[in-house]
Amino acid sequence: MKDFREVILNNFRLYPLMDARDVYKLVYQSAMGPGHAVPDPEIVRKWLDYEVNNLEEYDDERMTEELYSESGLVRVNLRPFVRTGGDAGKLCDIFIETANSFKPEAGNIRKLWTYAEELVCQNLIGLSGNDLDTFILDMEKKSFPAAHHSTAYRGKYKPAYRVVFKEMFDAI
Repeated sequence: MKDFREVILNNFRLYPLMDARDVYKLVYQSAMGPGHAVPDPEIVRKWLDYEVNNLEEYDDERMTEELYSESGLVRVNLRPFVRTGGDAGKLCDIFIETANSFKPEAGNIRKLWTYAEELVCQNLIGLSGNDLDTFILDMEKKSFPAAHHSTAYRGKYKPAYRVVFKEMFDAI
């Protein structure tokens, strides 16, 4: 089982422009899963189809990226998935199934956030404690909503992925 600090550090190695918002997204997905992204399965299917057919260029080589190990979730990067012949319909099915069966743990948001705070205190990630504190307090006031990646992250890394149960993904 990989410690969540290592997940954060790995994300900073892959995506050095991460800011507090991007750490929050990583934490949020680990704690709350993808349920917020599935208001209607038909819309989800259409959106995935659109996204797969309009992927922006970016050299993301990793098929999956780990989230909090206890959640059992991974991010499946669409570019390598599609490039290697992955079936977007099957991915959509497990995305919807994950969203419908994952049990969100809002209490884990604060728990996982403390790992990022520790890494800042140890000067292992390039964020300030003040930036983290300000961001998490703002999200807490809003009852920990879902959030998009930062503008810098979206501009540089072109994120295109789905959060699914690793066990389900490994089975397709």
